[in-house]
Amino acid sequence: LLQHHNFTADDTAIYMGCTEVKIPLSSPVLAVSIHIHPKYNNPNGLNYNNDIALIKLRDTIIFNSTVMPICLPAIDATYVTGMIGLVSGFTIRENDNQQTFTNKLKYVHLLVVKQKKCTKSVKKMRTGNLPSVTNNMFCVGVPEGGKDSCHGDSGSPLALKDNRRQFWAAGIVSWVVDFFPFELLTSYLTSEQRWVEKWTSRTGG
Repeated sequence: LLQHHNFTADDTAIYMGCTEVKIPLSSPVLAVSIHIHPKYNNPNGLNYNNDIALIKLRDTIIFNSTVMPICLPAIDATYVTGMIGLVSGFTIRENDNQQTFTNKLKYVHLLVVKQKKCTKSVKKMRTGNLPSVTNNMFCVGVPEGGKDSCHGDSGSPLALKDNRRQFWAAGIVSWVVDFFPFELLTSYLTSEQRWVEKWTSRTGG
C-alpha cells in the first residue's frame, strides 16, 4: 500500500525490514505491477483524493522479527479524535542544494484531529491554492504544532492501536502545507479499503 503521487517507476526495488538506508537487511523485491486507484486524478497538484496505489510483488515475502505484516482496519474501526498514531519514514534533508535521505528511519507520534477542525484550518490558510479535504482523508498533528512528518515522507504509513493494543494500518501521508499544524493522510476507512480488498481478492493478494 502506498500513496500514488510519489510513485512512478515500475522497476523500483523494495527493501524489507530496513531501518537504516546504508544497511539493507535483505535483497530487494521487485514489483510485478503497480495498480493506481481508478479515481485518482491530480493533474494540477490540488486533488489528492484517492491518493493510493497497490504494488504486486514478484516474490513472496518471508516474515521474521524485522519484517511483519500489519492488519487492515476492522469492519467497526473508527478514527477517534485524540487517538495517538505512529508515523514512520526516511526524511529528506537538503545540504548544499543536494537532497539526501536520512540514514535512520524516523518516528513521530501524532494525534487524530477532528475532521471539521482540520477542514476549517485548511480554509483559513492564505497560502495560494490548496488541495481540498475530502471524506477519503483524515488529519493528524498536535495542537501546538512543531511535530509532523517531514519533507520526503509522502507515502509513509500511519498506524493506530485497537482495543487489543494491536496495530492496524490507518492511513498514508498524502500532503502537508508549510506552517500548517496538521497533515492530511489518505484514509483506509472509506472506499479506499473496499477497493484494496476487492483488488487483492481478485488477484490473489
